[in-house]
Amino acid sequence: MTCADLSLTWIEDNPTHAQDMYSILYGTAHDVSMLIDYLPSYLFPNDENEIVDCGVCGVSLGGHAVWICLTQGTTAGTCTLLTVDERINWGCSIIGCPSYLELMEYRLRRSRLPDESPYLPRSFLRILERDDPGTILRMKNEIHSSLQRKNILVLAGEEDTLVPWTACTRFISQLQQQSKNIQVKQYEGVGHVPYHPGMMKYFYDWFIQFI
Repeated sequence: MTCADLSLTWIEDNPTHAQDMYSILYGTAHDVSMLIDYLPSYLFPNDENEIVDCGVCGVSLGGHAVWICLTQGTTAGTCTLLTVDERINWGCSIIGCPSYLELMEYRLRRSRLPDESPYLPRSFLRILERDDPGTILRMKNEIHSSLQRKNILVLAGEEDTLVPWTACTRFISQLQQQSKNIQVKQYEGVGHVPYHPGMMKYFYDWFIQFI
């Protein structure tokens, strides 16, 4: 997964920043499921081995996509019937956010723009209400059941002003109350720093249990 946010923002003269970035996240999650579909045939063309466990780790933009991978990832029957990809059993979100709407509202406030159309069209909000874990919690007071049973690691910088912890707090706190499978670690004095050495070491120590 990419760690770079390549989507231009509203103040960079891109009025569809919110939709652009979320479509990247959504597409990334479904690409991961497609990769899981095809990877065995490339790695083991003679069916000499089988992949029995899958997980995802993403940084920044990829960290946002991890949450979608854990709750969706596949389609069944038609392209409109969404299901959980049960092959993905663990996920690590590094400087990412599970609540896309709260992140966008934060960025709009920083840009001194209203959190409404045309920056957050109602048609786009309906997509978030269907797909985005944080928005679903906000609208329905529910956390997707897959997030309660899958192993999740969240790593964040306390001084991150691009993806602030305030946009994650409500969701993460609720998930911690409903799941024993989530670990959260914040790093004092650390901002939005991809591949912070302490985070990488913590991820490795956590990840090794799945090998």
